Amino acid sequence: MGARVPKIEADRFLMEYIVVSHRHQRVAAEGEGMIVAYDYREMRKTGLPEEIRERLIRLNPRRD
Repeated sequence: MGARVPKIEADRFLMEYIVVSHRHQRVAAEGEGMIVAYDYREMRKTGLPEEIRERLIRLNPRRD
């Protein structure tokens, strides 16, 4: 299984996932999800915290 973050925006990021079957030696599943930063106290979306953004960039240095 693997995941990557190919796109980071001010208030969201895209995560892509892949699951590979070792038994069958091929991709078993793929998916993606748009993760949006949300402030539950204010009940609205918000900007990504800078610390989260920096960590995403460090984990995914090469983005398409």
